[in-house]
Amino acid sequence: MKIQNIIMTAADHAQLDRVIAFAGEVSKSCGRRVEGASKRARTRAVRRGRGDPGGPNHPNQLCSPSNRMIKELSPKKLCERIGRYVMIKTPIEVADLAFVFGTRDGVEEFADEIDRYWKRGFFPWIVIAGGSTQGNPNPESDVLREKLINRGVDANCVICERNSTNTGENVQLSLPLIKQHIDFDGVRSIIAVGKISSSRRYLMTLERYWPGPKKMILPINYFGVPENRWFEDPGFRWRVITEWNKIPHYLTMGFLKEINPRSLAY
Repeated sequence: MKIQNIIMTAADHAQLDRVIAFAGEVSKSCGRRVEGASKRARTRAVRRGRGDPGGPNHPNQLCSPSNRMIKELSPKKLCERIGRYVMIKTPIEVADLAFVFGTRDGVEEFADEIDRYWKRGFFPWIVIAGGSTQGNPNPESDVLREKLINRGVDANCVICERNSTNTGENVQLSLPLIKQHIDFDGVRSIIAVGKISSSRRYLMTLERYWPGPKKMILPINYFGVPENRWFEDPGFRWRVITEWNKIPHYLTMGFLKEINPRSLAY
């Protein structure tokens, strides 16, 4: 399987107005149906959209990097390519720990997925990074930790980092805590857990500050629409486009490191 490590250029960003216009048209025609669906129906739709990263019908298998200029792509194809870049996929294998990037959004969905994978034995340790944000004095890590414990996760298996306020700090401030609790040098593989819309940036942040272990991503989609229709939901669309703009800038600033294909699980 070839790795879809698509590199975007400045020329790509000139086409964002086409993406937004296209997204607006799609939202007008599909929005009422999506918003009117029951919670159960929307959940099923999300799960169908996520698919099996190793399956033959998954975008990673079907889509290969194109050598055409972005300007030659139709708005729909451009949306697809942006989605593949921002919401990178990896298989999920048994790992030494889960590294959870803290959140105030989709906390229940985060807890459900982490709980499910922990109980299935995919990781023995759960590191949750996130401090007091958005005016909430309760650290993001403590809020999620409580949700996990209520679901039956062993509190002794959860390591909380409570001072970080951004993604880079999530990793940097967690590393000393991980070293205090487990054999740091023995960590060979990590499952990153975070918002689906930031999947690539999470892996790039880990690559920047913790380059050694093999990395996987467990994306959490709490938006109510499948990932291949990210442009239909205003909140989902805003986050994806924000990531699209943010990543090149963060690379220039040294906050991220381009993903080394050999460090991913493929």
